[in-house]
Amino acid sequence: MSRILLEVRDLHICYETSRGCVRAVDGVSLVIYESETFCLVGETGCGKSTLALAIPRLLPPNARLLSGDIFFRGMNLLRINENELQKIRGKEIAMIFQNPMTSLNPVHMIGFQVAEVPATHFRISWREALLTAIKQLGKVGIPDPDLRSRNYPHVFSGGMKQRTMIAMMTTCKPSLLIADEPTTALDVTIQAQILKLLHELKNEYGLTLLLITHNFGIVAEVCDRVGVMYAGKLVEVAEVREIFENPQHPYTKGLIGCVVARKKSKTRLNQIAGAPPSLLNPPNGCRFHPRCSYTTPKCLREEPQLIEVCRGHLVACHNYERVG
Repeated sequence: MSRILLEVRDLHICYETSRGCVRAVDGVSLVIYESETFCLVGETGCGKSTLALAIPRLLPPNARLLSGDIFFRGMNLLRINENELQKIRGKEIAMIFQNPMTSLNPVHMIGFQVAEVPATHFRISWREALLTAIKQLGKVGIPDPDLRSRNYPHVFSGGMKQRTMIAMMTTCKPSLLIADEPTTALDVTIQAQILKLLHELKNEYGLTLLLITHNFGIVAEVCDRVGVMYAGKLVEVAEVREIFENPQHPYTKGLIGCVVARKKSKTRLNQIAGAPPSLLNPPNGCRFHPRCSYTTPKCLREEPQLIEVCRGHLVACHNYERVG
């Protein structure tokens, strides 16, 4: 097994709202190894993006870190000061956000925005930084990068903006690249191109990729290991093949059933009954029990903990043996 690059320990984050505290991440612990692609999946609102934003400490002002630790190469990112963190952001840990349309500054040229990263972290001249930016724009597939570096973001299509963001975030060859649903705002053809580009850059630079998605097609194509989140909790972690062939949590099984049709079956795809609970006041016990067909009285009163059911396969379910 590779060395641990990132470790999250018992992380609790809430959002302060007029209606109360939304417990977006509630006791999540996970480990990500060097050079792997780890996918975090789950329905919208389950806490995936909040967890991703917490790693480089980019949470919005109304977010409150209640407890927990995030270790990167043994350094606790939640305990270091802002100056130390600035040396890591962009250089060692980089993040690609969901919507490329709003990620770029509309009043600065593309080349300037990409060049800022190497100029800041490598202390090189602005001319060198701009040449580095142009080279990286070409590497991610921007045609005529010298000319395009002098364009403003409004000239670029959605796919080109996302390529620009990838160029910006990989210029310093970070150890960890966090991609928060990087293909959500793009059409299907461009999605495939962006995924292929991320995979190529990962292999070329030897970086570790944390990919946030709700698309199990993407998971099957690019991931090494998968973590499944539900209502602020991590409910299952396993290698990608194990997740598809032997899901142990009823929520994971339901998600896969929603997108994977049975062979020679003419019936409609399955669906998970009900809706995710409000994180203002989540249910007692297992948070999935109102939607689960395997519910027992124990599920209503006792919260399941992540346990290892086989090597490298963790699940938080009282009835995993019946599910599998």
